[in-house]
Amino acid sequence: MEEWKKRLEKMATHTNDIIFLKEYCEFKKQQGDDTLPSVYIGLKDKLSGIRKVISESTEQLLQLLQSSCKEKLQGFANDEDAGIKTTVAAIVPSKHRLSAPEPQSRNDFLKYACLLTFDPVTAHRYLRLLDDNHKISNTTPWEHPYPDHPERFAYWRQVLSNQSLYMGRYYFEVEIFGAGIYIGMTDKSIDRKGSESNSCISGNNFSWCIKWNGKDFSAWHVDVEMPLKSQEFNRIGIYLDYPRETLSFYGIVTDSMTLLHTFECKFNEPLYPAFWLSKKENSIQIVRLREEAEQNPEASLPSTGELASNSLETHD
Repeated sequence: MEEWKKRLEKMATHTNDIIFLKEYCEFKKQQGDDTLPSVYIGLKDKLSGIRKVISESTEQLLQLLQSSCKEKLQGFANDEDAGIKTTVAAIVPSKHRLSAPEPQSRNDFLKYACLLTFDPVTAHRYLRLLDDNHKISNTTPWEHPYPDHPERFAYWRQVLSNQSLYMGRYYFEVEIFGAGIYIGMTDKSIDRKGSESNSCISGNNFSWCIKWNGKDFSAWHVDVEMPLKSQEFNRIGIYLDYPRETLSFYGIVTDSMTLLHTFECKFNEPLYPAFWLSKKENSIQIVRLREEAEQNPEASLPSTGELASNSLETHD
C-alpha cells in the first residue's frame, strides 16, 4: 500500500499530461481495480506529444535557416562585383508576410515610409540636383558638369533613387511641379544610353509609372497609356507591396488619399523609384516625411530606427 501511495504521489508531480496518463494506465492495469476510472489513450493522443516536439523543432530550424540565408544574401548584396545596390530587409514565411492588413489611412501607409534621395550617378546632365539630393529640376538646355558614368542616363531626362526596394512594403511621397512628369518604378537593367522608347520608364515591361500632363493623369507600361479620371494633385503617394506584387499611386491632400491607379506586376529584381522630367522647368521634390511628422504631432510615423530599417541601403 505504501508503494502504491509513493507511485501515485510521483505521478501527481508530472507536468506532462501524456506521461501522467500513460503511467496511470499502467498502474491501473497492475492493480486490477475496477473502481479506478478508466482512461483510453488512442494513437492520436500518443502522437500529440511527438507532433508538438516536431512542430517546435521545425519552427526553430526555420528561424535558424532564415537568419543564415539573410546573412548570406546580405553579404551577396553588399558585394560590389555583384552589381546589386540593395539590402535584404527581411526573409519572412509567406503565410506571415501576407497576413498583415492592408493600410487604409495615410497614417497606416506612413508606417511603411522609407527614406529616399535622388542618385547623382544616374541623373541626366540636364537635371539639377538640389536640397541634399531631395529635389531635382529640368534645366534644359543648361547641362551640369556631372562626371561620365555607365549608369548615367544619356538621352532621356531621367533619374533613379539612390535606394532600391526589395522584399517588403514601402511608401514615399513626392511633390510635382510642371507638366510632363513621370513617376514610377524600374529595375537596374534599364538602358541608360539608348534613345529608344524602351529606355524610358514608360516603355518597357519592367517599369511602371504614372504621368501628369498638366490636365490629367495617365498610367504607363510597355509603351501603352491608360487615361485616368482624376483631379489635379501636386503631391503623390507611392506604395509598393513587393510580396503581393502591387504598385499603387495616390493623390494626397493633407491626410486624404485618392487612389489613382494600381499596377498588378511581376517583380523579379529589386526596384528603384524612377523619375522622368520630360519638359523644361519640371521639378520633383521628395517629401521628408520625418521632418513633416515632427511638425504634425498627430501624424503616426515609425521611429527613426524603424524608418531606417524600412529604407534599403544607400550606395556611394
